[in-house]
This record gives sequence, structure tokens and C-alpha cells, in this order.
Amino acid sequence: MSKRFTDILDACKETVKRRYENTNQFTEKNKYINRIDTVFYLYTGKVAPSFNQSIYFSNKDELGVLFNRHINQMPDKERNDWFLIMACIQNVSGSKPTARFFKETEKLIQNIDKQWIKDCLLLFLALFIQQENKDVSTGYWYHGIVTELNKEYIKGLIWLCTSFKDKHIWQTLTKVCERAYRKTPGIGPEAPAIGNACLYVLAQHTESISYLSRLKMRIRQPNTKTLIEKYLTEAAQKLGISTSELEDIVNNDFELTNGQLIRFFDDYKAILKIEQIGKTSLNWYKPDGTPQKTEPGFVKEKYREQLIELKNTAKQIQTNLTVQRDRLDSELKLNRIHRYTHFKTCFLEHGLMSFITKKLIWEFSDNTHSFTGIWLNGGFVDLDEQPIEVTDQQSVKLWHPALHSPEEVRKWRDFLNKHQIIQPVKQAYREIYLLTDAEINTRMYSNRMAAHILKQYQFNSLAKLRGWAYSPLNAHDGGNDFTFAKLHLPQYHLKAEYRVSNVNANDAWSDAGIWLYITTDQVRFLSTENGRLDETVPLTEVPRLVFSEIMRDVDLFVGVAGVGNDPNWRDSGGIANHYRNYWQSYSFGEIGEIGKIRHEIIAGLLPKLKIAPVAELQERFLVIKGRLRTYKIHLQSTNILMSPNDQYLCIVPDRSKPMSFENVFLPFEGDSGLSIILSKAFLLANDDKITDTTIIRQINQQ
Repeated sequence: MSKRFTDILDACKETVKRRYENTNQFTEKNKYINRIDTVFYLYTGKVAPSFNQSIYFSNKDELGVLFNRHINQMPDKERNDWFLIMACIQNVSGSKPTARFFKETEKLIQNIDKQWIKDCLLLFLALFIQQENKDVSTGYWYHGIVTELNKEYIKGLIWLCTSFKDKHIWQTLTKVCERAYRKTPGIGPEAPAIGNACLYVLAQHTESISYLSRLKMRIRQPNTKTLIEKYLTEAAQKLGISTSELEDIVNNDFELTNGQLIRFFDDYKAILKIEQIGKTSLNWYKPDGTPQKTEPGFVKEKYREQLIELKNTAKQIQTNLTVQRDRLDSELKLNRIHRYTHFKTCFLEHGLMSFITKKLIWEFSDNTHSFTGIWLNGGFVDLDEQPIEVTDQQSVKLWHPALHSPEEVRKWRDFLNKHQIIQPVKQAYREIYLLTDAEINTRMYSNRMAAHILKQYQFNSLAKLRGWAYSPLNAHDGGNDFTFAKLHLPQYHLKAEYRVSNVNANDAWSDAGIWLYITTDQVRFLSTENGRLDETVPLTEVPRLVFSEIMRDVDLFVGVAGVGNDPNWRDSGGIANHYRNYWQSYSFGEIGEIGKIRHEIIAGLLPKLKIAPVAELQERFLVIKGRLRTYKIHLQSTNILMSPNDQYLCIVPDRSKPMSFENVFLPFEGDSGLSIILSKAFLLANDDKITDTTIIRQINQQ
């Protein structure tokens, strides 16, 4: 660089200093000076003598304090390099990085140790993940976990990650994203701009799209889901495939074979194995093949990094299995059809997905006929356990019980029980909701799930988890008395709506002004074909599968968020006093489809259980004759009445501990209510051995 150019840069700095000489805009002044010094460095590779080393994070939040502490602990050379990076990202603004940002940071990365930069990024992002939203300057909680200035800096650090094709970076960004979108009650997501920056980076590489797909299933904010869908659609269009196919293709198999990953450490062997959805095991074996309880001592010392990587892989498998299970569950609603060649590669032979797909029932079709099968003993078989020949010319989709006869459904349930197959997705035992005479008469809407009382916060979370859009009703002046939870079904050109109203009572709202309880109303379907809106579709014209799945969602909302399932609600006072009759009728009244499925399963299990001599299965209850009293456990709500006077018994299960009943085969995962019923049954069958004083006191009251 010529001396003339150096003089020009010095003159520019002097101009900036004069411009801001009599102002308090120190940040703006430093930003421009640092930008000039960065230009000097980019063209010469040398640090300007006047380089301003005050490029720190703001100390107005705890995160900035921690960041600056780490910067000050760096050696002089590395600290100087970090200041150059900070000077480059100091100009960050907007929702996306500019071409200039990438040009400048790319040159920096080439001149500085790339591994060191990556390690710094991982460190700072890990600190962000761990933070609580507390303002250290006042000690009070404030809106967000990071101040606006630091938010801009962190966005720049995240954008810098685009230069790294590294799974550790992508895994960390996934966690940063979830942390950024975490909601503070009454406020909303804590740092959405940072979350959006993570989504942008994850969308830039085909290899990182799987993390974007995972976030789509875990993040609940509708706007964020829309943004993720946009990125996925753009990536899919570049490859000329559908978004769903893209998510299938980029799904990580973690090098698994038959649900296992084997790693050797000298002569010792470690086997990482999938046990069930969300759970893996890591077992060690000596050179002679005998098991060892923990990893050998030499592995911790000699292969420390490889061991950390193996344990991190186990966590990633657990998380991804849950996400993929939920994605397949949603496909039952979408009735998605695969080409068999695609299905074979991305589902059947996929190291991760095969753990799920080989336990599900599939329907195969060609131009002439269709047939149904499940994987057993190395191949697909039908209900009679006869091998099925499947060819690449056929299509395949998930079998759905609502589209098949009750006899066929029953046979598949018997098949699962016979072969002890635990389905990770509730399929053969899936609740089926068919049109009733009352719904045929009302024609345009269903009242089947009306007149229930739900906890609004819980309903809001659950609705978004199931893909529904919902904005909670608030108690502020001018707020609406009713609203709708909505689910768009573009594959069917339909939109489902579930109407709810607030429960207006004294003190029945949160500090943020959100109504605590809502009552439910009609379910209806509207056509979205050809851009039409608000045109209600007769229920008889709604596809059978769609109607069943929507009503299943709504029944789930009532079953999980409803106050009738809360054993403590009737004694909570306040609003509970106004709705005691509802709680009583729901808690011990007629059972719905969920209760009927539980009835069927318990009927098959009961003769094999130790409690069978003291148990009786009735239409609505599992009755247990204890040594002190007789108990009726409701099959829908799981609540308990005690004979002879139908006295209510409150037992609140500890969800942090595994259910304490004997090892019982259940043909599907995910029904915690069924596990609670069995756990309570085993507990009450030996009521004279109960040690919990709260339960004992209730039992002894006559």
C-alpha cells in the first residue's frame, strides 16, 4: 500500500474524530475509526498503530461481562486478532449479512488461525446458551437476555459461522436458536433476531439443512416456522425436489447399522445402541468380549476427544429420533406417498430411520392393486406372516386405521401383541374419529369437543406443538371474548378451526393479562381452494382421514390441557368453585376414544398381571380391591374414586421418575395416561404398604 493511501486513511480518522469531538456518540466514533483500521489491515496484513482496542461487548448485561472477561484473558496476539474480528462485525445491521461482510470476514479468517476462530465462536455461543435473562447492572429481570448492542455483535459472530462447514458449529447454532426463541411469559421470544441469524446460517449448506428441519419440529412460533419453511423451500428448489424429500435426504444416519454404532478403542469395543425413542445405551466390551461396566481408564486419557464425540453422538441420536418420530406421526395426517426407491434409501435402509420405520405398517401400491405389510425377520410380511414382494415400481405410504375396516385394524393389533412389536408412532392403536349422527345433522360443524374448560397457557403450547396457529386471549380492555385455533391443510385445500372463549372471572388472568382458562366450542372446516376463504365445508365432504386426525388433535387438547385431568384443580379455590360440576363430570363421566383404546389394551393385559386377582375392568373404570379400600381409576382422566362413598383420592404422579409398575408390554409409546393408570393400580393393590402420608391420610378418611 502506498504512503499516499495511508495518509488518506489517517486523514479520514482525523475527520471522524473532529466530527464526534463534542458529542457523546463514542460508539459511533469508534465504529468508524475501527472500520478504517480494518481496511488498513485487510490491505496490508498489519495492525494500524492507532488501532482502537476498545472494541468490547457492552457490560450492561451479564453476557457482555463474561465475553469481555474471556477477551481480556487472551494473549496479546490473539486479543488483537479478536479486535480485528470485532471491528469487522461492528458494522453489522439488518436481518441478513451483506456481500461486503463476507468479503471482509473471509479475508480475516484466511489471515488468522481458523481453528482458533472456530473455538472462540463455540465458546461465546455456549456462554449465550447458558445465560438467564438478568440485568447485572440493576439485578432486575429485563426483556431479553442480551442488550441491543450485544445482540448486533452476536448476530455478526453467528454470521461468521457461515464460513465453517462443521457439525459442532451447526449443533451449537441449533441450541443457540432454541435458546433465543425461548419465551418469557407475557413478553415472548427473548432474542428472535439472534435465532433468525442461526436459521440463516443453517440454510446456507446442504449438510446443515437437517438441523433446520429439526428446528422446524421443535420451535412453536408461527412466524419462525414460516421462515424455516421458506429456507427449506428455497433449498429444495435448488435441487429440484420437494421440501419433504429434501428433509428425508439430509437426515443424518449417524453411521448407524441396525440401530447400533460400533467404535473400537485399541482392543476394547464400545457399542452405542438405540433402546427406544429418546433413549440410547453405551456399552463397553473387553478384548475377550466380556462386558465392562464403564469406559476403560485409558480411553478417558488417550482417546478423550473421541469419547466426547461418541457421547455427543448419543445425545444427537436421542434428539433426532424424537424429531423424526414426530415427523412421521404428522405424515399420518398428510397421507404422504413415497416412491419405493426413495422410501428404501431414506427410511428402510437409513441407519436412524429404520429403527422407526421397521415397526410401522405400510401400504404398497402399483397400477393394479395395493397390499399392506410390516417388517418382520428381514422382510415385509402381510397379516398372515407371508412374505410380500416389493418392487421399485411401487409406491408406499403409512397405513392409517381410519381408512380400513375394524376387522383389519383388530388383526393388526393382534399381530403387534403376538410379536411384541412396540410402535414408536401410535398407528394400529391410533384413535379413530368417525362422523356421528349428531355431526351429520349439524352438517357444518362438530360440537363433540365443545363445552370443555382448558388451561390456556397449556393449550397454547400444545396447539403450537401440533402445528396449529393460536394467539392467546387477553383480559385487557378491547380484547376479544373468543378466537380460533387454526390448522392449515394445503394438501387438502382445507383449514380447520377450533373456536374457544375466555372464562371471565375475578383474578382469572395472569400478570401479563392473559386469561388463565378458556372454554371450547365448535370445530369446523373451511375451503381454501382457489383462494377462497371462510367458506365452510360440510363435514360429510371432509376426507375421512382428515376429519379423524383433526378431531384426534382436538381431543388431545382437551385431554392434556383440560382441567378435568388435573387432580389438584378442584381444590385450588377461586374459579374452580364455579366449575366444580364440570370437573366432576369429566373426571368420572363417559370415556372418549382415548379411554376406549386404554380399555382395550388393559383388557388384554390384565389376565397377565400380578394385580389380576384384585382387579376388575368396567366400562369407565379399572377397579382395584385393595386391603384397606376399593378404588375406581377412571380410564380417561386417570382420577380415582374410593368406595363405598365415591370419595375422591388425589394422587399426583411424579413425572420426573419412571413409572413403578412391573415390566408390562405396551404396543405403542407415548400414552403417559395409560402408564399412570397402571402405576396407580399397582400402588393401590398394596394400599397397606403405602408410605406417603398424604395418600394414607386420604385413604383413612371415611
